[in-house]
Amino acid sequence: MEATQRDLPIADSTPAEVDILVGIASYNNADTIAHVVRAVNAGLAKYYPNKRAIIVNSDGGSKDGTADVVREAHAELDHSSLMLDAPEVRAHHISI
Repeated sequence: MEATQRDLPIADSTPAEVDILVGIASYNNADTIAHVVRAVNAGLAKYYPNKRAIIVNSDGGSKDGTADVVREAHAELDHSSLMLDAPEVRAHHISI
């Protein structure tokens, strides 16, 4: 799993301790996903300014560059956050 860090301490093998985790599911949403990421960030900054947050994009294998748009939008964030970008994994392989 590739992690891009922004203002949160995290060890390579130990997950960061966070207060809020926000999951954003996507599939071929390159035209709209940046707005969603920015809106989530704005809400976190406004309502939870002293909390550590992780925004996780769970992309369903988009072919339109959605994951790249999410990474670009994340680079603009001003609130402490960590964007995790997992490789494509088929849902039937996941056990919860």
